[in-house]
Amino acid sequence: MSDVFRKSLIKIFTKSKEPDENEEEDEQEEQEDEDVDLPPSLENSAYNCQIKIICSNNIKICGCIGHCFGMKEGAIKQYISEIKIGESDTNIFRMGQCDRTQSYAV
Repeated sequence: MSDVFRKSLIKIFTKSKEPDENEEEDEQEEQEDEDVDLPPSLENSAYNCQIKIICSNNIKICGCIGHCFGMKEGAIKQYISEIKIGESDTNIFRMGQCDRTQSYAV
């Protein structure tokens, strides 16, 4: 990750106080000099993820269970089953964030 992105991400998730005008200038100079590390929970995450499932003609997708939503546009009808489970009627699913601790059932 670039330094600018890393610093802005840390700034989003840190609690800030109301600084004076003089303190604000000093803090900006200190922030530019610091090397900021991301918390382990954010370091190995992916954002705005997409899963596209392509399978053989004998296998059909009933849906996806997990914290995702189905993308109806762009779906290929030959892969979609008539049986509906969870997020269904598509073969493309999107997630806001993915990491190693999350799982999906397709």
